[in-house]
Amino acid sequence: MSLRPAAIILAAGDEGVLDVSTFLVLGFIATGSILLYRIVARRLPVSTSSDRCTQCGYDLRGLHNSRCPECGHPTAPDTVRL
Repeated sequence: MSLRPAAIILAAGDEGVLDVSTFLVLGFIATGSILLYRIVARRLPVSTSSDRCTQCGYDLRGLHNSRCPECGHPTAPDTVRL
């Protein structure tokens, strides 16, 4: 068995040898996927639901008053849901 400085031996024999280029390609794919997800996630709206405060985005479901408990912003009576 010859020594391969840029290889990782996963199992006995030559069939378990992976080259560094394989890990580089997988690393680039993983990094690209994470970056793409972060870019797309930033462009999506936080919420399109009317159950959230328009000022701070606090979830207003189950509240009995017409003010947001987080920021104190008045809410419309139809957004308060039980």
